[in-house]
Amino acid sequence: INYNNISSLIFYLGGNNLYFKFKNRPITAIKKYGKLSKYVNDNKELYISRILPSMRNDFISDDLEDSYDILNCDDLSLKTRKIYLDKIPNHKLNGDKIFSDMFEFALKSKKIKCDTKNIIDSFYRYVRWFPELVTFVNTSEDFDFKKEVFDGYENNQKEFFFRDTANCNGLENDRYEEILSKIEMQFSKLESELVIENISEDKMSILIKTKSISEKFNLSTLEFLRANYQKHVIQYLKTYIESYLEFDNNQDVEDNYGDIYHENEKTYQYAMDMTV
Repeated sequence: INYNNISSLIFYLGGNNLYFKFKNRPITAIKKYGKLSKYVNDNKELYISRILPSMRNDFISDDLEDSYDILNCDDLSLKTRKIYLDKIPNHKLNGDKIFSDMFEFALKSKKIKCDTKNIIDSFYRYVRWFPELVTFVNTSEDFDFKKEVFDGYENNQKEFFFRDTANCNGLENDRYEEILSKIEMQFSKLESELVIENISEDKMSILIKTKSISEKFNLSTLEFLRANYQKHVIQYLKTYIESYLEFDNNQDVEDNYGDIYHENEKTYQYAMDMTV
């Protein structure tokens, strides 16, 4: 089996039309030619390892089901399946259709579509933001995260994904912000619902900006920020100004909590009072 012999046979069977299809769809194009298809199927290892490297075009366009069959074929060596994978265009595949031994290769080479379903399904393969997934999301040009797709998952899946995403320092800030802004979820009480583990100052700013840090202003969040992210206390107060003022106007606040304003925040509180 070599490229010249196979291409000559292809031209003999179907002329220029089939030969053109073969150059772009080396598996799909020959399926309707019974004897040739059987011969190729019986010799897939040789066919792929010898034919595909000789093809001049960078990418092929086999039907996706044919591509998944090749990538998941246990009869083919990992090396041969990688040869085939390299010829698939970027952002073409769905990760849930690819078996484990090829999945990370497909992810690293950006053959998987970088959309909501593939991001979340890939996340749940390892139940975390594993390094290859972080790099994939950070560097994919076709990144596309949609709220309506995310909303279709079970509540417990959405909550876990949200919390792990909020704690993911590895995501680039623009990706981090876009995902959180589309998720539209919040922590209610930090002390009972989340331990924030060494989130960077930039990430904390985004958690506040997207209103992911809390649904409304609350003292537990304020005290958490005072203790761990002092630079963002004023940002938190500004972002949650309406519920902050509503909270302040509650007649029981002083009795129950004492003076909630620290000295360095009183100037800002006074300025807010003057605008009301």
